[in-house]
Amino acid sequence: MSAKWIRLIIVVSMAPACAFALDGATEIPPAPPATSPSASANDDAVAAASIARQDAEAAHAELAAAQTHFMQVTRILWSARATDRDLIEANQSFAAATAAFQELAEPILALLAEQSDYRAAREALVRSQQDFNDVCSRTAAFSQERIVAGRVVLAAKARVARLESDAFGADPDVVAAKQRSLLAAQHLREPRAQLVQAVHQDPSYLAARRALDEATEKAAGADQQLAAAQKKLAEQAALRSADWFTVGR
Repeated sequence: MSAKWIRLIIVVSMAPACAFALDGATEIPPAPPATSPSASANDDAVAAASIARQDAEAAHAELAAAQTHFMQVTRILWSARATDRDLIEANQSFAAATAAFQELAEPILALLAEQSDYRAAREALVRSQQDFNDVCSRTAAFSQERIVAGRVVLAAKARVARLESDAFGADPDVVAAKQRSLLAAQHLREPRAQLVQAVHQDPSYLAARRALDEATEKAAGADQQLAAAQKKLAEQAALRSADWFTVGR
């Protein structure tokens, strides 16, 4: 048997981790482990994202429960204190004065609605309110875009109110009725403020408010943790894709 074939047999009989090559060829490195570091990190990222998602769902469930409880407590306290005699009388006076004013103002508003400038002002008000609602649905509170949209609504309301006030001013009875309505609103403001203060100082209200604030803060933190976990998962997925491309070359 030739020396070449003897060398081939000896090399083949060695450990499988060491591959062979004839006539001085370089040694082939051992195969990579079944679970690479990138795959293990990706599995950890998947698990972390799953846990973060579960935590966020639980936190938002707690927030929903806290919101429901807070509204229930507020409604109960408000109903229990809304039987105050001064508040009832003030509400009745305001309702009567407002109804009297609206009865006198209705024919004037009907005539005003036939005027093109008033119709245009009303249409502008409706559009501004729709735009404001759209902005609120996609922007954060107190954002500059929301502030600007709110100012547009206020300007449109002021335009409509000015046209209506000018029309009411031509009728002394309507002017007097409007004054009585405004006066009744002022008389109602004080007992309502007292009611609000009493509700906000109630221990059950304070406890519900505190629980709602804590649940809100917890949900916000869980959302941040979920966003961080999802970002980490995306980074690990990108790294693993890069590994596959590198191995495939």
